[in-house]
Amino acid sequence: MDAEKIERRLRRLDAALARTERRLDTLLDVRNYHERRFAVALANAEAAQDAFVLAARVAFRDPYRALKAWERHEFRLSKLTLAEPQDAEVAAGAHAAVSNSTGLAGLTLRGRTILGRDDPERTAARAALEKMGEQRRAWLDEVRAARTYGHAVNQVGEQVRELRDRLRSGVLRRDDLWQALREAHDHPRTYTVPPSMTPVDEADLAQRGELYRAYGDIIEGRQAPEQNASADAPMLTPEERAKRERDRLARLYNRARGREGRDLDR
Repeated sequence: MDAEKIERRLRRLDAALARTERRLDTLLDVRNYHERRFAVALANAEAAQDAFVLAARVAFRDPYRALKAWERHEFRLSKLTLAEPQDAEVAAGAHAAVSNSTGLAGLTLRGRTILGRDDPERTAARAALEKMGEQRRAWLDEVRAARTYGHAVNQVGEQVRELRDRLRSGVLRRDDLWQALREAHDHPRTYTVPPSMTPVDEADLAQRGELYRAYGDIIEGRQAPEQNASADAPMLTPEERAKRERDRLARLYNRARGREGRDLDR
């Protein structure tokens, strides 16, 4: 692989890595947002649960039995129906069923009713019972929100891991390309003939390669070109031989450029 192709790949890889880094930064912000929302929803769910259980303790003499009855009503409303009801409908239905069952099956409110009037403890129990439906609805909403944001955190976290793996692989690939580019500059490539060229083109390119190497040897003084041993060819000095080789190289170069220009005109 030549240096130009490696540089093109490096530019494309750098652009891809930059896009991956921007997307990774965005996903990290999204994951942080989901984590904050998950923590808030979880804290709100715990607070709503504590409030609901405390209201049951204030309202009923046997809060354990009351909560079990509430759970049975919610099961009937949410599991034994064809359509999936909303959390507000489930909480409202369970609250209505439990409110209408006070005094039955041990669901007795605290306090007493004397001469048709509730004492303060019974009044507080009725107020706590009235709030239980709203507290249960808030609890279910916060649990659903916490579950939603928890799944979102997991999904975005998986995408973040995939992007980090892709970024790590891209960095390793970039290091390999940089190493290949340094090797290409240290050891220039030799011209290879494409397989689609004709035999005439291959011979021409081979001759050009030989002339390039001979010209380099002459300029650097490593080797002088061989002279013809015929009587018509006089002995030339190294400077004259180098000039002749330069002229031959210039003619060959101009002929090749002219051929390339004709090919482009077609």
